[in-house]
Amino acid sequence: MLLSREKIVLLLFILVFNNVFVLSQTKTDSLLSKLKHINNDTSKVALFHQLYVIYKSTDLFKAQEYAEKQLFLSRNLKYQFGIAQAYKNIGLIYHKKGDYSNAMHYYKLSLELKLKINDQKGQSITY
Repeated sequence: MLLSREKIVLLLFILVFNNVFVLSQTKTDSLLSKLKHINNDTSKVALFHQLYVIYKSTDLFKAQEYAEKQLFLSRNLKYQFGIAQAYKNIGLIYHKKGDYSNAMHYYKLSLELKLKINDQKGQSITY
């Protein structure tokens, strides 16, 4: 029995999509596992950011949770780059939710801090 071209394309799509999902879940699980064993330093801030990036397209609640954890730890560490990045991340979440007033508030906070620390790449992204 021969498969039609449409069935072959559909089968390939399903296989590729399934592999992408499995790889994404594996990466998420790996990052979550690392969180349990890493010190509260800038490396943990980076992990929170990576988890935010993973979830921002699929689960805004989880994305916001990790962006807020990034902000909290960055503030405790007085890590200006992490604070600025977290502000931008939170702004993007509010933007996606349609809350443009809060989005602008966080974008402004992010930009002000990025200007202060001379993060030119971050400035260009936030503009």
